[in-house]
Amino acid sequence: MSRNTLYTYANLEEFNRLYDEVQATGKAVYAFEFQETKELIEGESGNVIDISAMIEFIINNPGNRYSAWVNLQNLDSDNRVVVRENLADIVLEKFSTVFNTKEPLYDKEPIENVLHTISRRAIYTYADAKQLEDLISFVQEKSIPFYTFNQATKHQNPELTTLNRSETTPIVDITSMVKASKSDNNTHIIYFAEQLIELLHNTHFIVHNDFAELALENFPLHFDSQKNIETVYPELKSAPPVTDAESKENELRKITQYKPEEISEFENFFSENLIGHTHFKDKFFRSLRNFIKLNRIKEKKILSVFLLGQSGIGKTEVARLIAKWLNPNTSLAKINFGNYSSQDALNSLIGSPAGYVGCESGELGIKTAKSKAGIIVCDEFEKTTRPVFNFFLELLEDGSFTDSLTREYDLDGYIIVFTSNIPSADEFYKTIPPELQSRFDLVCEFKSLSETEKKEYVDFQVERYISRLSDEFARYDLTPAVKAKLADVPYKSTDNLRDIKRMVEQNVIEFLEV
Repeated sequence: MSRNTLYTYANLEEFNRLYDEVQATGKAVYAFEFQETKELIEGESGNVIDISAMIEFIINNPGNRYSAWVNLQNLDSDNRVVVRENLADIVLEKFSTVFNTKEPLYDKEPIENVLHTISRRAIYTYADAKQLEDLISFVQEKSIPFYTFNQATKHQNPELTTLNRSETTPIVDITSMVKASKSDNNTHIIYFAEQLIELLHNTHFIVHNDFAELALENFPLHFDSQKNIETVYPELKSAPPVTDAESKENELRKITQYKPEEISEFENFFSENLIGHTHFKDKFFRSLRNFIKLNRIKEKKILSVFLLGQSGIGKTEVARLIAKWLNPNTSLAKINFGNYSSQDALNSLIGSPAGYVGCESGELGIKTAKSKAGIIVCDEFEKTTRPVFNFFLELLEDGSFTDSLTREYDLDGYIIVFTSNIPSADEFYKTIPPELQSRFDLVCEFKSLSETEKKEYVDFQVERYISRLSDEFARYDLTPAVKAKLADVPYKSTDNLRDIKRMVEQNVIEFLEV
């Protein structure tokens, strides 16, 4: 069996030159593909085959060298193989029965007699999370299929090839794949990505602007330029800049943004408005100040607080008070995990991985984006599933998460309050996975308020209603006797503060209706 010459190109510029020269003849350059290349060599002649990605794959996966050799063994002079110059000696060593010499492409005449045309195209870019959010909203409205790279694989979506026949051009975001290709062991990622890109010729591939150059470098056979996604969808052009007043109103407020004297103001507010639980307050304030210091030196991203105890004794109120102090004009990002006990709980939290238009982006992402206070409360957390526990294990470590539509949510500086009706610390250690237990910065068991504290809570609620209904109370002489009447509720009969608040509310309504 005669051996062949291996042709080399030095860099992307030389590859682009080769590609353009071959395309000008109405023919093409092919990337090596297991089985497909074997059939190409055996069935046709005059092809140019680039084996660069395959060689990098073989370096890290030597067990596949025999399969690659089987694909190349019938190569003859009618089919030419090219490779990046820095990989040529490795090819000669590993495939010595196929190649016996190497020659640079541009010391010789340009390659001719290749067959067919592979269409190179632009890769489309988006500038930031806001533009991606606008794009996702737009494609959902227009019923345009949208996939992440992970979703858009033949293994996860066997019906994906039908998208080439779609009347509406689908979109695939390959940012996560291009990011992963920066790792040391990246050749298998590039190899399988090439197969996907080749398969989906009727697709707009998009990438974050920061990774566009890397995408062009890794996939020169498929992408020849970058363009902003606005060239395809002009409707996405940026809106006029918001005014300073609008910007301040829409600004996310996090506890880590405040100065020490402002934190002292917060502690006073919190102490006055959360009745009882003195032991928790002391521990929480210490944890909070430590968190702010560590966050500012990039040592800690999220403050996590786990509160356990019976229902209605003030656990969720902790999160409400923090949110109220941070931004009283926004909603609280609250997730009730009593609804997250089914097998698909994680999909409900961060979105379905199906990839088709209409899949939910996830309750956590929706509520986090809507709220302008850097706090999340996870109620009845003990009722959820192991995948959700694992998700929060990573979230508390990374300080961010990505939903099913590739939108990344940065929670750096956030407080997350987990509440649970677990009755005791012993039960906590049995219910919550050990690896997640160690991620919580503060675990505290809430006890029922004493009778003195419950009386203080009643008086607090009376004053609160008088303040909020000041116009209605203006026509009354609010003597101590009147306030005592409003506070006359059987608070000793229950530990549930919601019930006590409801009793006070009823007294107030009946008093004002007289």
